[in-house]
Amino acid sequence: MYRQALGVVTDTEYIVLTPDVTPPPPPPTETCSVLFTVVDELGNPLEGATVNLNGESGTTDDQGTLLFTDIALKTYDWSVSLTGYAFQSGQVECTETINYEIPVTLITVIPWVLPASLIVGLFLFILGSKN
Repeated sequence: MYRQALGVVTDTEYIVLTPDVTPPPPPPTETCSVLFTVVDELGNPLEGATVNLNGESGTTDDQGTLLFTDIALKTYDWSVSLTGYAFQSGQVECTETINYEIPVTLITVIPWVLPASLIVGLFLFILGSKN
């Protein structure tokens, strides 16, 4: 609470009135929290995964988790990526002032690299079969 001075001038004197002025309370802010838990196919936590939630980003800790707090109530796009794993994305609808939990399982990407000897062998096989 604070006081605001108000001056009043009469014919003979100057009077200062200081009524109590209480500012209105701020409007209630409704927010939610979103907790991401990122694991691999075996359920092992993945540290260092990049999590994006509607433009905000961070990385998961050693438990594979990342918490976003004070999120306004609405629908958000999210994505999770980590080198060597397939990209995941989705949406979360924050409609209540609660903690939302998003479990994410990233699938390992196996690069298809053929050894040079196999490529040369196939090439020679194809050439030899034409004669």
